[in-house]
Amino acid sequence: MKKRVLLITIDCLRKDHLKLYGYHKNIAPNIEKFSKNAIIFDNAIANGSNTPSSFYSMFTSTIPTMQGSYAPIPQNKKKIAEIIQSNKILTCGIHSNPHLGIICNYHIGFDDFIDIFEKPQFSLKKKIIVKINSFFKLLGINIYLNKLKEKLFQIFKLKRKFYTFETNKINAPYSNAKTLIIETIKWLKKYHNSNFFLWIHFMDVHRPYYPPSNYIKKISNIQISESLKVFLNELFNNYKLNPDGLKKIKEKHINALNTLYDSEMCYVDHYLGILFTYLKKIGISNSTNIIITSDHGQALFDHNQLSHGVSLYDELLKVPLIIKLDKSLNRQRKIKEQVELIDLSPTILDLFNLSKENDFLGTSLIPLIIEKFNYNYSKNAISAIYHYQGKMFSAFTKENYNFFSLISIRNINWKLIYNDETKEIELYNLKNDPLELNDLSNDSRKEILFIKNKLFHKLKPFIKKYNPEEERIKTSINKDILKFL
Repeated sequence: MKKRVLLITIDCLRKDHLKLYGYHKNIAPNIEKFSKNAIIFDNAIANGSNTPSSFYSMFTSTIPTMQGSYAPIPQNKKKIAEIIQSNKILTCGIHSNPHLGIICNYHIGFDDFIDIFEKPQFSLKKKIIVKINSFFKLLGINIYLNKLKEKLFQIFKLKRKFYTFETNKINAPYSNAKTLIIETIKWLKKYHNSNFFLWIHFMDVHRPYYPPSNYIKKISNIQISESLKVFLNELFNNYKLNPDGLKKIKEKHINALNTLYDSEMCYVDHYLGILFTYLKKIGISNSTNIIITSDHGQALFDHNQLSHGVSLYDELLKVPLIIKLDKSLNRQRKIKEQVELIDLSPTILDLFNLSKENDFLGTSLIPLIIEKFNYNYSKNAISAIYHYQGKMFSAFTKENYNFFSLISIRNINWKLIYNDETKEIELYNLKNDPLELNDLSNDSRKEILFIKNKLFHKLKPFIKKYNPEEERIKTSINKDILKFL
């Protein structure tokens, strides 16, 4: 029997904006229909609150800050696609996110890596980057030239227009859902009879929000002018809204932004419906394991914030996770246990009957899904990112200064957030305060102090600074060790 796994990730998709998780609108009817015969995880936690940290966790089953740099993903770090590829299973990745591109080493392990970040007329520049990257790797001097590679990327990453089929006017640094599905169907036409691992990553729910007008009409009666769209999108330039900025925000702005966000998801869902129909047409819908999730959510005025900057609140960390096994359940089942995105790689390997790597921290969710009693899940989930004075750590923003950990630990009822830069702690009772509005870190009650100290003690081993000089030395030593193995 063929083994197939389709991993669908949707950047910035909030769990609480899907009807299957209680949202008051059905903005994604195809996902809603898909979920009727699937496993729905109610408490899936991202281990990072932005793309570089979260995808590192998903693809390596490791907490981002544990081993130094997570952006770019280290070449010598074992990744899910490499393991699958080494077992003679076809692998393909399709995306248009620069943080997941070749320069960040996400191509490693994929037989086909379709990066459509750029339009065809810019393909020469992309080819130059690929050639330079391959040349550095061939010489074995990749670590010494990362800075040069980053500068080259920044030079080539010019501001440009990317057009959608519907309007020809949308400015966005990514390709849209239609383009991704066209590429996906092209690939499936060739390889649907093979064993495969196929990963597709959608960017439409990521800002900027200029959805086609017909999708706005599908979900709302709100009239949104072009000037209001521009105003709302410009707000994202300031991640944390200051008091003066907040005074300008009115209920109509909040409603309009949520409508634009939902309309983008409705647009993605339309093309997912086309993909699901195509899988049925070619006869592999019921023989393909399909996973739908998000790398992180999006702040939409939650905690006076926008986008997904330096924050670990649940509007960013609680993500949808829906799994349909190749043997259909013919029913929907919800799982309440807390799981993490580091569990995805072990789960996918389990679906291929492959063993997980020894250094993977996650646990396969298959025993939990099939209701085996020996499922050994972690009661505490760790999420972490690096930051420095409001700057996020990524392959394109790091400088020669130390980054600090922003890290959280949680169980089903409590969550502690620690900022290693400011040494500040936040503590929330998730059962009584799911929106994290009442910080209990200064509460002097004995039971609260006990919980705070217990969680912080468990968190300590994961707190790690990023020192660029130490990182260069460590990477150089690792490279030399690999030469002699």
